[in-house]
Amino acid sequence: MRLRLKLPARADFLPPLRILVVALAVLVLGPSVRAQQSEPKTSESEGEPRYEIFGGYSYLRDDGHNLHGWTGTLIVNVNEWFAIASDFDGHSGSHREGAEDVSVHEYAFTFGPHVALRNRSRVTPFAYALFGAAHENVKTAGVPESASGFASTLGGGFDVRVNHRVSVRAIQVDAVYTRFHGEGSTAPRISTGLVISFGKMK
Repeated sequence: MRLRLKLPARADFLPPLRILVVALAVLVLGPSVRAQQSEPKTSESEGEPRYEIFGGYSYLRDDGHNLHGWTGTLIVNVNEWFAIASDFDGHSGSHREGAEDVSVHEYAFTFGPHVALRNRSRVTPFAYALFGAAHENVKTAGVPESASGFASTLGGGFDVRVNHRVSVRAIQVDAVYTRFHGEGSTAPRISTGLVISFGKMK
């Protein structure tokens, strides 16, 4: 049978969580402070996109094993810095445990707040806290087993704008938490790809 990592000790899980909370606070408070200190917007900086779609390659290090796959995110911007994001991803891989072959397929859907620090440069940092559900299919020596459970994704990264429609997501780094069979585990996820923007906020 496949053994999953036990729920991380609270002391191990809280430091990265605190870092992400601080990052979110900086991104949330930063735009309002900057808006008070900066000059009025020019026509070039007006018209932020209403929608953004990200799609690309994703790597997940789960339970000590490498999983490769895809990720896609729909972002609906409420204003210049705050948005609601919905993230879908899928990862798969195989390895051996003793004399047994094990294949793993994991899928997740999460959604929640997304903040971006838009500025006059081509680089836009962002962060988010998403919550939802995950599903996994594990086949050990040909015997399938599946489970569904809670999932959360805390992370961020930065986009590099190519033009007003296309940006490159240079890097996105997440801490992905899933809970299956009453046990939780946290896995790092790294993604990269393209962001397509369309629509305009009124």
